[in-house]
Amino acid sequence: MVTDHGRPIARIVPISLSPFERLVAEGEYVAASTTKIFTPPIDDPPGRPSGKVLDELRSDRL
Repeated sequence: MVTDHGRPIARIVPISLSPFERLVAEGEYVAASTTKIFTPPIDDPPGRPSGKVLDELRSDRL
């Protein structure tokens, strides 16, 4: 406690961590890296279009 002529004027307390800071300090959360990874689009595999396959599957339910 900080006093001025014997009268309390301030209290010194430990800094409390935010919930996020606590998770980081306890190793429960690891921040993602800032490196952006580019993944090229995947080309459609050869064969029947997926729409046709889905139509066939759906027709089996009717």
